[in-house]
Amino acid sequence: MAIVGRMMSYSGKTKKRLLIIDKTFCLENTLPPSFPLLHCCSRPECRGISHKRSLNLSRKNGTVVSQSSTYQVALPVRRAIDGNKGQTYEECSHTALGQSIAWFQVDLGGEYSLKSVTIYYRNETNWPPYRFRQFYLDVSNGSAGSTITLTSQRKRCYKDNITAPATPPAVIDIPCKETARYVIVETTYDAPEDNILKETGPVLEICEIEVYGCSVGRYGESCSPCQGCSTCDIISGACPCSDTCVNAACNPSNGYCTEGCITEYWGNTCKSQCSQHCIGNMCEQGNGTCTNDCAEFRYGYTCEHQCSPQCSPRTCDRVTGACSDCNAGYHGLFCNITCSPYCKSGTCDAHNGHCIGGCKANWTGNLCDKCGVYFFGPNCSNACSVYCKGNLCNNVTGSCTDGCEIGYYKDKCKWTCNPGCKNGCNKNSGSCDNGCIDGKYGNECYDVCSVGCISNCERMTGNCMCKRGWQGEKCRECSPTFYGPSCEEECSPHCYNGTCYVNNGSCIDGCTRDYTGDKCTQGLYETSPEDHGTAIGAGVGTSIFVVIVVVVGVVTLRLRRKRNDSSKAQKDERKESKITYEKERTNANRQDHSLPGKDHSLPDSHVHLGKRPENLETQEIGLYEIMDSGNEDSKTYENDANAKSVTPVTNTSNDASEENGNVYLVINESQLNSSHYDELHVQN
Repeated sequence: MAIVGRMMSYSGKTKKRLLIIDKTFCLENTLPPSFPLLHCCSRPECRGISHKRSLNLSRKNGTVVSQSSTYQVALPVRRAIDGNKGQTYEECSHTALGQSIAWFQVDLGGEYSLKSVTIYYRNETNWPPYRFRQFYLDVSNGSAGSTITLTSQRKRCYKDNITAPATPPAVIDIPCKETARYVIVETTYDAPEDNILKETGPVLEICEIEVYGCSVGRYGESCSPCQGCSTCDIISGACPCSDTCVNAACNPSNGYCTEGCITEYWGNTCKSQCSQHCIGNMCEQGNGTCTNDCAEFRYGYTCEHQCSPQCSPRTCDRVTGACSDCNAGYHGLFCNITCSPYCKSGTCDAHNGHCIGGCKANWTGNLCDKCGVYFFGPNCSNACSVYCKGNLCNNVTGSCTDGCEIGYYKDKCKWTCNPGCKNGCNKNSGSCDNGCIDGKYGNECYDVCSVGCISNCERMTGNCMCKRGWQGEKCRECSPTFYGPSCEEECSPHCYNGTCYVNNGSCIDGCTRDYTGDKCTQGLYETSPEDHGTAIGAGVGTSIFVVIVVVVGVVTLRLRRKRNDSSKAQKDERKESKITYEKERTNANRQDHSLPGKDHSLPDSHVHLGKRPENLETQEIGLYEIMDSGNEDSKTYENDANAKSVTPVTNTSNDASEENGNVYLVINESQLNSSHYDELHVQN
């Protein structure tokens, strides 16, 4: 192994012999530990060259660097861990001038086993590292910026003692085998060269800092796990002897104490302390079990547990912690379970928790932790539905366990089946699974069979056999020849086509010949019963008045003949322009084509409108002839300019006259000329 040495000049006056390792050697070899301080590649041509060693913790994720102050924004602290090992002004971090102290800190984020620290300080032509004199390197678990961290809490790995005009090396590798979180470079040195420049105060100009080491419990170049101890030498992996080993004697390969532990300690390395609850702080060195008994109210192998405060008395088994008895209201092995709040007496057996004196109302069970058979809910305050079979329900949900009484359904049997269901309904859906009672139909038997059904109707459709007078699949309509709310009344046999309206029995197509009225029950020439009675009475006196009747008849006949002769000429004139109107067959329900409230049908007859006499004045009357006719199929009429729609008189007894078997109605002139009637109707 060739090590090349030469003389180097510092500050131009003092020369110091330093070992400079060949560039190739730095690339291929690890620095030999026999050299406490070797400076490799300090020359500009060697920058960026690194030698093999442990992990550089400065560049890991989570590492944070800081400094006491910053000279310029362009020279931030992060320059010291950017991986650039250049040592010119612009490649370095720089604390401010005029301060009483300057420090630079690497925070690793947690404790690490450290091996060494390498610092690259500013070094340029005519600017040697004179400000680097008398710096010191500390490690600590407290931050340099914390006001509560004392210098005495630090461990010092290095202190530079060089005085002016000499300068320390610009690249320095410092061994530091410690376990710590913070690495601190600090100085209070005020360089005399700065006084010449009229600049005062300590200054740090760190260009790059590398902290080498491993996680705690690892060692070596590849950070392998320590063998046989939790911590070991960072380089060799040897376990350190604990000062709690008797005579500080241990196996160097694993750190196990060879002569045992001092009092109050146990374990292979004697680093574990006996429990403070062991009487006399004495314990087995192999497992830490208390040698003597435990302190009061304690139990466990190392007396680490506390007896339950509900033990009575306040003692328990040394190993298990079991209580011999419990305070009132508690039970269980450790008296840590409260008696049920529903125990009637508030107390229970200390071993099994059974309530003493039974349970409060609505609760049951040995522990009084369940609802009674007829109650449910979190407080057992809800009663099962009275419609649950046997009043039994789930003591949590209230669902009926054995189903519902007939007539109710759903899980709590609170829904009522339709009363039309036969023998109740489906427990879940409410449908009538057993069919419907007589007179009901449908899935849930809500629908009612028609009163027109002879007997019960079909379950799903409601169809049935109909009674007399009813029709349709469900027998909900009257037959055409029946009417009334119950379709029990038959239409008049004198209704034309035999049909009538279901609401009142009025004939739909009018009456047959010789009958009239809404229901066609009145004959045109029928004599009333009162007239028959009168006729019988009159017959008794016929013999008395026979002479008078004969005389009156003769006189009446003569007068009628005289009147007929005088009107014959007028009658012939009217017949020349008569128009034959066929009577429209109507009934009581077609009142929209006739005058309100009147029956204007005149079966099997024709109306003849005679020509208005020329001698009638505006208010005088005209005569209109009604004649029998057997021609029911006639649909024609003769057109006449004088034909008008007319309104019948309201009193035919006063305004109608009979001549030669013909009946005449008296019509006003204003009625004759009226144009707002569409048809001619004549009142019987």
